[in-house]
Amino acid sequence: ILALAGSLASAKVLPRHVALKGLNGDSITLNDLCEGKVTVIVFFKGCCVSSKKALSDLTKLHSEIDSPGLSVIAISTDTTRNLSQAKTYASPSKVPFPVLFDTETKLAKAMNPRGTHPYTIITDRQGAVAFEKEGYRAGEWKRYKTRIQELLKGN
Repeated sequence: ILALAGSLASAKVLPRHVALKGLNGDSITLNDLCEGKVTVIVFFKGCCVSSKKALSDLTKLHSEIDSPGLSVIAISTDTTRNLSQAKTYASPSKVPFPVLFDTETKLAKAMNPRGTHPYTIITDRQGAVAFEKEGYRAGEWKRYKTRIQELLKGN
């Protein structure tokens, strides 16, 4: 029982009150995008080849799971100096879900302390992290899809 209590106490929860800038410069809280939804967040860098592949595959995933109970969000951790590259790659014509910018990496450091890219998390409807993955390999989105579908069904 003590081991179980320890694992529950250390569970990661997405800090939904955090506000980040969107592509148009507006401040958006995570709660605005994911309240009561299963949420997929990928932290990426515009110069990272694996990040670009992850975003491309998440675009496929987003189109395959068309559910009002799902929110997919891409968060760039590029510095303001490198932001233009991330904005170009994550433009609305290429990425059909919200793209936010964590230029000070406050959220990224809280959720991804090792700073790997890409870094994907999937949360349940309450914001508890149900899945996290450092890096990305082609085809992993199929594994993500299975986990998302389980969470959407309430498992």
